[in-house]
Amino acid sequence: MVILSSDGNILYKDKWLTKLDETFRDVDTKKATLILRNFLNNNKLGDRGIIVMRDGRMFKNESLEPWQNLHKNDNLTYLEIIKNPTPIIYGSNEQLSPLISFGKSSDGFLCPKWDRRNGLGKTRRIRIRKNPNNYTIEQIAEMLAVTSYQPRLGPHPTLHPSPIYWADGFAGTSDKQLQFRGFS
Repeated sequence: MVILSSDGNILYKDKWLTKLDETFRDVDTKKATLILRNFLNNNKLGDRGIIVMRDGRMFKNESLEPWQNLHKNDNLTYLEIIKNPTPIIYGSNEQLSPLISFGKSSDGFLCPKWDRRNGLGKTRRIRIRKNPNNYTIEQIAEMLAVTSYQPRLGPHPTLHPSPIYWADGFAGTSDKQLQFRGFS
């Protein structure tokens, strides 16, 4: 779990053991919401809007319920950032926005990174699961595209929004994977 400011600064990180099946169980969600609530209260940020980015899609046995009462103002937006399967976009960078969406859907495909050599755009699917602030899919896509260019361990943007990039990196640190070790 990583908490970032809107400009990409790492404010807090935590890591705990759980089953490795990509399900974020209620016990994990309750732990995450408790950590987040304490962080917000300790830093007097309790009235701020929060955007939670879940790495991957929610599974059937997962629930948004533990997130419902995190904020008394109910200004928590919950997004799924789905890595696979996502389409590859072909065309010209100048003709595309960072988002491809379908009508008034709450789903879209974010295209933060473009390979000019072969006219290929790689995407991530985004799905809005909770949106009390009524952000449009375009506003969310713009924010996610910006996070793909926030600080990281190298000079290049990634396909992943910053919170997912850092959380994946910290979670993967080990005696054999040293890339993020200096931050752990």
